[in-house]
Amino acid sequence: MQDRVFRIVLVDDHDVVRAGLRALFDGADDFEVVGEAATSAEAIRRAGLDSPDVVVLDVRLPDGSGIDACREIKKRWPATQVLILTSYADNDALLEACDAGASGYVLKRVDAGGLIEAVRSVAHGNHAFGDALDTALASRVRSGNHDETKLDSLSLQERRVLDLLAGGRT
Repeated sequence: MQDRVFRIVLVDDHDVVRAGLRALFDGADDFEVVGEAATSAEAIRRAGLDSPDVVVLDVRLPDGSGIDACREIKKRWPATQVLILTSYADNDALLEACDAGASGYVLKRVDAGGLIEAVRSVAHGNHAFGDALDTALASRVRSGNHDETKLDSLSLQERRVLDLLAGGRT
């Protein structure tokens, strides 16, 4: 049994996905699903009402971008961690999520244990981007504006993550 139970809000526009995620987290001793949402607006509302430690958030929602919802959640409740869970391996979306304050970006093809570990990592204040962030940052630096230094082209959040990666964190 873990010392702490982390409160989670699940956000996906597909009911079957939320049900599967709920079943997965209900099977772990250190998580409690305290809310669910199917839209960006509902995600923001649930984050305020349910005071979650982590919001697991899809990128594409019927009323807008999960990344915009992430940005709003982090603006209003900075202590709430956001993990993006998506089907789309998109470097631009990953970097936007990072810039919006997300603590992780995981593809839905991850196995159950990998998702649990990613959410657990984010809940403990770490990042869960994996190798995808390294690739996305390298791609941005290579294709960035050559009038800027390479580091100047990175957002503040990307620089923080880069510092953590350079320090050996994952």
